[in-house]
Amino acid sequence: RSRSYQVEMYEESIKDNIIAVMGTGSGKTHVYVQMRLLVGSDGVEHWSDQETWDIVLRNFRIVVSTHAVLADALSHGFVTMERLALLIFDEGMT
Repeated sequence: RSRSYQVEMYEESIKDNIIAVMGTGSGKTHVYVQMRLLVGSDGVEHWSDQETWDIVLRNFRIVVSTHAVLADALSHGFVTMERLALLIFDEGMT
């Protein structure tokens, strides 16, 4: 069951671009309604055309991926920042 602040974060992200900073264990990854997880075994490195990306992402409101998958999709123009409503950097390290 989602906590009220998780629901609020989700609802606000649908309306506008937001940046949410939440501590470890606060339930960032619990917001998974209509979620698609993109991992290496999906073969994303071979998705080389817009049609493939559109088909894979159709009907999904939330997509979870590595920074590399997102960076590649953005750099090739398959996904645009305007299409993104919420970015969560989980366990981000520099």
